[in-house]
Amino acid sequence: MQELFRLSIIDFHKDIIARFKERFSIEINSYTTAWKDDKIRHLEITEEPQIIFYNPNYQKFTGATAHSEDGKRIRRTVKDGAIMIVFAGNCASFHLKNMTGLEFLPIDQSVATMKYDPTLIELYMESPFSKIFSQFGNDILHCTTFTRGLPNERTSHLDAQKSGGQLLAIHSQAMKPVALYYKDPGAQGFYLFLPDFGIRAPEIAEMLIQEILPDVAPHMFYDDKGLWLNDDKYYVPSLKKIIEKRIFLVDKQNEELKEIDSQIAAIKHAEQETLNKLLTTKDEPLKNAVAEICTYLGWHVVDVDSYMAERRLAKEEDLWLFDKRIFDVEKDPFILVETTGDIKRSASDDDCIKVLKYRSRRINKLDHKNIKGLLVYNHYYGIPAHERKPPFSKKQIEDAERDRYALISTYELFKLILAEKEKRISKEYIRETILATVGEVTYESVVERHKDAARDHSA
Repeated sequence: MQELFRLSIIDFHKDIIARFKERFSIEINSYTTAWKDDKIRHLEITEEPQIIFYNPNYQKFTGATAHSEDGKRIRRTVKDGAIMIVFAGNCASFHLKNMTGLEFLPIDQSVATMKYDPTLIELYMESPFSKIFSQFGNDILHCTTFTRGLPNERTSHLDAQKSGGQLLAIHSQAMKPVALYYKDPGAQGFYLFLPDFGIRAPEIAEMLIQEILPDVAPHMFYDDKGLWLNDDKYYVPSLKKIIEKRIFLVDKQNEELKEIDSQIAAIKHAEQETLNKLLTTKDEPLKNAVAEICTYLGWHVVDVDSYMAERRLAKEEDLWLFDKRIFDVEKDPFILVETTGDIKRSASDDDCIKVLKYRSRRINKLDHKNIKGLLVYNHYYGIPAHERKPPFSKKQIEDAERDRYALISTYELFKLILAEKEKRISKEYIRETILATVGEVTYESVVERHKDAARDHSA
């Protein structure tokens, strides 16, 4: 892509001018405004295709500006195809009027020089210029708000061919424009008014010329790669026909992929998210994930927090698992579940003892012994589950076997659920095995028990 324009910069500090010259290999014409009194000193800007960057903040709020005749000449130049980008921040209305030749640009003096607050600037529409705010938004020094109000109808995208003004960004508190695009009727070029980005102006100029303006203002660039030949108006009929067929097939495939993506999102939400939480969380999120999985397996799950809160009793364990929805906690058997985990370690003795302690208290309070204890532990959950160390020590497993409660890691529970979804084992058998097992419940032990039961049945 070759440039068909000159680059002119007006009223930039010498350090910023140097940065412009570092970034561009084309010739840069630098100008400084000087008209403030009776002495008329015109800018020597030629009327030819060019991109003009103007920094009215250089002369400060009451500083010098261009002569109004300069503005009229610049406006004619813009009509013929030039582009003028104005970094309007700490400036007055006359800076903009005299330089651009536009008469509709009065500034709202009450907020004209306000310090930039990133929370108060919002994009008004999507446009090729939006990437300036997304990349450099935090570098804005000042915002000029124009007195022009917001239009009644809000458009969603910039129309680069449309004449008149189009708002790009607004000050959400003042509800006034801080960035706008303006094109005279019948003009080939346009004006772009942006906030004051300070020393980042050369980088924004580079982004505009390399990434944005070739699409918005193609008349300023020569396509030296012949990309214009890719327009179908230059195709022979046979090529045009096969390309149309390809487009049809791509569109059809995209529709199918869109439907598949929708199904993927639905399955992730309905099934995968709970299993992900089972392997990556602790505390309340882990408890909720275990509760959902136990419900899926066919248990009626009681959240002990909620149950005790309704009765103004102290909460201890996390969940109760019943075989039926209507239950009597003082008579019906159930599984008492404690869920916990740690990102840096396997289960501690205290983690295991909690289950035994809570089970003993429930037996004493409810006066029946048909209560099974179960610890569900998520160990080392900051690393992939298949790379984790054993969740329980040999001594902890022996203690659980002696005191007749069960231990299971979230990864083993995950593997059991995966096996059930793959139709390799039933929900009922998983429930029966967890209820019957004392010590550690593992995927392998459940599968082996299932095989033994199948052999006994065939014999």
